[in-house]
Amino acid sequence: MVYYEVVSKPDAIEIPNPKNYVKLVDCSAELNAPPELDNQLRHLVPPAVRQMQIELKSVLDSIVNSEATKDQNFEGNLNSWLKTFGLPGILSSVTASNEIP
Repeated sequence: MVYYEVVSKPDAIEIPNPKNYVKLVDCSAELNAPPELDNQLRHLVPPAVRQMQIELKSVLDSIVNSEATKDQNFEGNLNSWLKTFGLPGILSSVTASNEIP
């Protein structure tokens, strides 16, 4: 003997209450939190970026060195010019509160 279930019309089917079957838990905090793997992967730098960092460092070093050299040259030129007038010693003796050796 074969048993066939009667097909009900969609309007006649009672809709179950989802709260009876599903535990509704807010998971937005877990979905929006940064993954734990980010802490490990943030130290990985692609080779192309590493090469660009090396190039940038060399360019910045050359800029700093050239500016430091310019500053030293300017300071030396200024001191030699002031010494022709005896100004560094005169200014120090006028403004200093104690004797300069």
